[in-house]
Amino acid sequence: MVEAQQTEQKLYGIVKDSLIFTPIASVVIHNTSAKRNSSTGESGMFQIMAKQGDTIRFYAPSYHDGLYVVSNSKFQMDTLEVWLKPMVHENLPGVFVSTYTYKDYQTDSAARMKNFIEDVGFKTPTFSKSNSGAGLGIGLDAIFSKKNKQKKKAYEIFKDDEIQRYIDFRFNKILVHQYSGLTGTKLQEFMHNYRPSAEWLRDNTDAESLKYYINDRLKLYFRRPK
Repeated sequence: MVEAQQTEQKLYGIVKDSLIFTPIASVVIHNTSAKRNSSTGESGMFQIMAKQGDTIRFYAPSYHDGLYVVSNSKFQMDTLEVWLKPMVHENLPGVFVSTYTYKDYQTDSAARMKNFIEDVGFKTPTFSKSNSGAGLGIGLDAIFSKKNKQKKKAYEIFKDDEIQRYIDFRFNKILVHQYSGLTGTKLQEFMHNYRPSAEWLRDNTDAESLKYYINDRLKLYFRRPK
């Protein structure tokens, strides 16, 4: 037994999209050997404690899962690069369409709501069938009281996160790439600078409106002073 192989160290890495070469935020990183979790930030960067031989799983909605077994050599590297493959199929030569559907998104949204309810200690989930455009309609506001300030704060953070996830689902990288041809840092920059609001997306649920939105913003993007 080599003692160094049994000592946990911080494994640093970055997760990227294998098709359009951009970092992926909010990827869940699970060390299945040590039962430990982490996640990527906006830049796709992560860190997690691990040792040689540990199996690391990477999960993100609309991407195929990634698996990595830690080798001793990786601890000598500054950053581990992980490339996740998006769930897409080639509709036409060179044209990729996401296979992550609205039904898939709603399923993930419901699972996040269920986990949130369990975490904060509510026993009865309250879903609204009238969808506000951010996953399942959320109807927990009425059960908060003045004594539930911490839970209410957690709920507000959860709602804000769900709104951002809804925007990410509608204004996703594969779609924007198809309409713009942008990849890598240029795609990141465009999506950051011209991100639509949730309100606009709720009022414009068809793909054609989003296509025109992207095309109009592309004119502004390419007109900017470099």
